[in-house]
Amino acid sequence: MAKKKAKTINELKCEFELDHAEQLFGIIEEISFQCPRIDEFIEDLEGFERHLDKLSSLSDHNDNDINVPYIEREMDILHAYLPGIKSQFEELRKSYGNLREWGDAWKSLAKKLFEDIPYNNKYLDKKFKNKNIEDE
Repeated sequence: MAKKKAKTINELKCEFELDHAEQLFGIIEEISFQCPRIDEFIEDLEGFERHLDKLSSLSDHNDNDINVPYIEREMDILHAYLPGIKSQFEELRKSYGNLREWGDAWKSLAKKLFEDIPYNNKYLDKKFKNKNIEDE
């Protein structure tokens, strides 16, 4: 009797109409690329800094030149930035927590599968015996 060929991950994804391989193993979906989000955070911080610089420059003037409505408007803008910046960093924290969870899930799965697969003892013996010899 011929041994039945195992299906590939892509074949299983097609068979079960899945979008990603993680669904086969109960692992969360891979986290999307985060650099564009980080760029947005930096742009918001730079905007915050520009408005802060405007306010700082006002200290160079004498008391008669201070434009109170201008200062109040700049302060309102700065206060408007803060909640968005805080929520963006919380979103980033959550994304990286999910990224760690995703990586840990794949690592655990790989370890479990490795334990279930007969491996080449000669290869491992040679690899680790040589290492032990080098370590001595």
